[in-house]
Amino acid sequence: MSATPVCAFDELADGTARRFDIDGVAVAVVRIGDDVYAIGDV
Repeated sequence: MSATPVCAFDELADGTARRFDIDGVAVAVVRIGDDVYAIGDV
C-alpha cells in the first residue's frame, strides 16, 4: 500500500471529513485531533 497526498494537514479542520477521488476510488479523509484517517466512501 502506498500513500497518495490529497491535501495539507492544515486544510482539514478538526472533526471534519473531506471526500477525494483517488484513481476512481472514493475516499473519505477524516481528521480527529492530530490523527488523520482515510476510509472508503461508499
